Amino acid sequence: MVDTYAYIVACWYGPRRMGLGRAGHYIESHLDALHRKVLDNVVLPVFCINTQNDRLKDIQVTRELIDKYRPYDVEPQVVYRANDHWSYGAWQEAIIWLLNNRPDIKYAMLIEDDYLPVRPDFAVPFIQSLKHYNGAFCCQYIWLDGEKFVSASISNGMIDLDKARTIFNEHKCVFMLSPDETQWSSQRFFVNLMANKYPILGLNNYTHPFSETYITETSIYKKELIRGGTAGVLLRPLE
Repeated sequence: MVDTYAYIVACWYGPRRMGLGRAGHYIESHLDALHRKVLDNVVLPVFCINTQNDRLKDIQVTRELIDKYRPYDVEPQVVYRANDHWSYGAWQEAIIWLLNNRPDIKYAMLIEDDYLPVRPDFAVPFIQSLKHYNGAFCCQYIWLDGEKFVSASISNGMIDLDKARTIFNEHKCVFMLSPDETQWSSQRFFVNLMANKYPILGLNNYTHPFSETYITETSIYKKELIRGGTAGVLLRPLE
């Protein structure tokens, strides 16, 4: 039996850190991949838009972009929300939507809009890891202190929605989102509720490129860095 999954993209049209990025460019890359059918076994794409002050403009832009890349095998679902708690808040909003509206879906891939899968079967190692270790969440790269879980260091990953439902029923939320609204705090702690009950996993044996912003007196630039092993690349930053 083939394992299908929802594909949740956390989106933002506003300025990026240090002013980098182009509004709409990132979501277009995901829509194009869905249109060209290069991602295996996506049962439902979900775009969760962290809206700016002009919410209606963001809605209009999203509709235009979705129309631009038709047809799709499955019509994308769009969730609009206030911009709080960064991608982690967007992912949680979309997860709760799935729990309420698509209880038939077992897994969901959580991905930030500025990352993109580089191979059709990218989801397979995530799901295999969840099954093998009975985990709740498998991220790209996990930060460990010895064998002790610290954080989902590169946070894109696959979540088991049955376990997410258990957490939601107990806590009325899935993620532990930091009240101070800093991105670092949200990233550091967002899976802690799940980690108290289930294994949190990482594909550290795979190669994980990521971008880091550097500031000098005269310029701002991004440099690609690498974490993980040599088993191959699954997702890559778009810039």
